[in-house]
Amino acid sequence: MRIYFLDTSALAKLYLAEPGAANMARIAAAPGVQLAISALGVLEFRVALRLRARRGDIEAEEADTALAHFANLLSRTLLVQPLTDAVFAMAANLVDRHPLRAPDALQLAACVALHQNQPAVELLFASADRRLIQAAASEHIPYWDPSADRT
Repeated sequence: MRIYFLDTSALAKLYLAEPGAANMARIAAAPGVQLAISALGVLEFRVALRLRARRGDIEAEEADTALAHFANLLSRTLLVQPLTDAVFAMAANLVDRHPLRAPDALQLAACVALHQNQPAVELLFASADRRLIQAAASEHIPYWDPSADRT
């Protein structure tokens, strides 16, 4: 089994027509793939959709539909990594080593924590955020950018 840990930039590609959406959909539908997110990703995804709707980038109904589908996915198949004290401590260490915002450090730390709990499983950190990908690479965390041409 392979786990793709999605930060919010990758998760959004499952619901919005943007670069990398087709790659993300292909991975999500692949056999033997488990999708995972952090508990923070649940809130960040809602915020991202609501902000886009308020700006007029998407219709409010589109946001509502995406959130309803996401809630269904969340209750059935998504693996959610909680934000424990250990995850916060790891995020603080990541911030000391990399120019990350707090939410990004928490996303990466949650991915590391999930990997520590399931070391025998192949895990990739999925993100379209260059700075976050660079931090993952520096920490020797396998990553995948759904916006890139390769999968």
